[in-house]
Amino acid sequence: MKSTAKNIISLLCGLLLIGMLDVSQAQSREDAILAFNEGLEKVQSGSRAEAIESFKKAIEISNSVGSEADDIRGRAQSQVPRLQLAIASDLYRERKYEAAIQGFQQAREYAQRFGESQIQRAAEGNIPIIYMVMGNNEYRGGNQEKALEYYNKSLEQNPNNPKPHYQKGLVFRAQENTDEALGSFDRAIQLALQTGDEQTEREAEAAARDMLVFRSAKLIEAGQARRAVPLLERSLQYDSEYAPAYYRMAEAHNLMGNWDQAISAGNESLRYEKGGRVDRAKIYFELGTAYKNQGNVQLACDNYQQAAFGSFRSAAEHQIEHEIKCNGGTR
Repeated sequence: MKSTAKNIISLLCGLLLIGMLDVSQAQSREDAILAFNEGLEKVQSGSRAEAIESFKKAIEISNSVGSEADDIRGRAQSQVPRLQLAIASDLYRERKYEAAIQGFQQAREYAQRFGESQIQRAAEGNIPIIYMVMGNNEYRGGNQEKALEYYNKSLEQNPNNPKPHYQKGLVFRAQENTDEALGSFDRAIQLALQTGDEQTEREAEAAARDMLVFRSAKLIEAGQARRAVPLLERSLQYDSEYAPAYYRMAEAHNLMGNWDQAISAGNESLRYEKGGRVDRAKIYFELGTAYKNQGNVQLACDNYQQAAFGSFRSAAEHQIEHEIKCNGGTR
């Protein structure tokens, strides 16, 4: 009798346990739905971070329920990375860059975990952009080393972007590190050609060209014309129609006594110069100097007369009236 009673009690306990499991499972699905709906409500109220926690809770409950809650789990999983991406985007717009980077990194992690490849690409694409922005801010503020640090971080995330290389070139140019600057500009041009980024290509070419012409002008002023010529020749590789480069070439060759080369460079400078008489005056002056030293008085006079404008007027008139004594004076 006692044995029978024990068996009945055991059976009842077993049935009760089964019943409790059934109720627990039913409640778990309901809990998953409640957690999911709670997440939606928080999204609508603008509480994205709290919504993410609710959706994560819905995912956790759905996992414990099993296949019966697959639909809830799938919908919750799609919400989490999207919300995190939105949070990071807001931080970026608020210029909270460090927090935004962390936010996009978290969005990428969620996207990888839940198989949201589009969200993953969006998050990954934004991280190097933010590092670029941070680098530009440091560059404008004069913090060159910090700027380089951020540009390098940007390249770690996206090594095929030409823009950070261009910006690095600007930093190295400011530091008067010509070799590093040219290396960065060249890399920017190479990647810009590969990716179809015409704007960065033009900017990098112009920056490299202008830097070389500026450096050559300083060398010419310092009496080192021979060192200036290779820089000018290299500048023409970036822009073969740049009038100031040919003008500096004419100036350098005149200082070295290379009259034929000076005339050739001067004529090329005139060919590409788009300015008016005042802009052309300095070129004509170099041509006049070269022809004068060749002994070609007529061409020297013609060019000095063309040079008698703007800041070169006095020097040109001196040549015309007192050095080679051109007939007819100035005009």
